Amino acid sequence: MGRANPITAKYANADGYDAYMGGWSAKLAPLFLRFSAIHDGGTIVDLGCGTANLLVAAASAFPDAKLIGVDPAAALLAKARKRPELSRATLLEGGVENIPLEDRIADYTLSLLVLQEFPDRRAALAEMRRITRPGGVVAACQWDFARMPVIDALVTAIDSVRPSAARSIAANSPQAFTDEHELQSCWKGAGLVEVENDRIVVERVFDTFEDLWRPLLAGSTPSTLTLAALSPPDQLEVRSRMEATLRYAGQPLKLAAEAMAVKGRS
Repeated sequence: MGRANPITAKYANADGYDAYMGGWSAKLAPLFLRFSAIHDGGTIVDLGCGTANLLVAAASAFPDAKLIGVDPAAALLAKARKRPELSRATLLEGGVENIPLEDRIADYTLSLLVLQEFPDRRAALAEMRRITRPGGVVAACQWDFARMPVIDALVTAIDSVRPSAARSIAANSPQAFTDEHELQSCWKGAGLVEVENDRIVVERVFDTFEDLWRPLLAGSTPSTLTLAALSPPDQLEVRSRMEATLRYAGQPLKLAAEAMAVKGRS
């Protein structure tokens, strides 16, 4: 028997993933599409499509576009296939290191919030270029995790309650791009031209702290999995410290997150 795909195992809980990250990605998706400068009528490929928030936004904005989603996690794809907005989309199981598509099939090859999951960035970019037509756009974005207040507050709280658990988060976290310069260097190093960067700010409002907290207990990231493994008393202490950090005072809580975006032409 072969080894289990760690990405597939990590994202086996589609409902938990959507509850935690879905609201953020749904807000980010239309802004990322605008950054990618898409024109209707082309073929849009979403790599690491997950439960397909980006494709849903594309289906609404570009009714004549051909939509293709690729993801290695069967559980996320199964949920995506149930979405009525994607009746005209093609959803395929596969990883970015071996995309199950022909050469030069895409006008726009996109990836939303999964750059940090690419174990071999050079190979991933080579594959993205392979499936993109000459002159087509290759674009991606990743959270600036230092400017993601929920994650920052959660990790800080866990560290103050259980330092050993916080160390395990760092050990199990994927390698993320740290800044725009690193993203731009990667894109140019892959042979892409007309490379541009931007920052995209997303805001969400949580009516109560419970609305923010509950999805954290079912998430599928290193920090949320660590939270779920803590004892109930430790979880309550983490919650209390997060409330203090985020200055929750019983009123709706408005939070902003920043994503680093990059695009280039094949």
